[in-house]
Amino acid sequence: MLSWEPPVFNSPYELDREHGVLRLVFANGTRIDVRQMKELLRLTSALAPMDRASLLVECREGLHVTDEAQILLRRVCDARGHAIAVFTEDLHLRLQAEVFRQVHQPRFTLRVFGVRANAQHWAREKAQQAEMDPAMRLVEKGGDILPVAPR
Repeated sequence: MLSWEPPVFNSPYELDREHGVLRLVFANGTRIDVRQMKELLRLTSALAPMDRASLLVECREGLHVTDEAQILLRRVCDARGHAIAVFTEDLHLRLQAEVFRQVHQPRFTLRVFGVRANAQHWAREKAQQAEMDPAMRLVEKGGDILPVAPR
């Protein structure tokens, strides 16, 4: 796996795809509002138009996602069924991600990690599960992974 390098054009994030996993890396101090969230969602759709590739989100210090952008994220990802692994070494950001998971109760699978290797492994595992049965979505409820038929 390639090591992370800063974006060439000072973009607040970098998005790529590797081994069936979309990887989104935020720069330090990034602020995501509804406009940026819409762009991120469009980009993820372009990189994974027909599948439910899992998404590995690497958050850096100072990341702030507005409440409106969080609501949009939940609404769109609930419909798509992506499994999302959030990795950050920052304890404050991990706690914020857990609060998002508990308050918004998304129907998509979301896990928060403090170790990059664990997040990568989990995201790859979810991508492989999605490839095995593309008609099913996997949803996490109370720590259990449950298959849900498409709508």
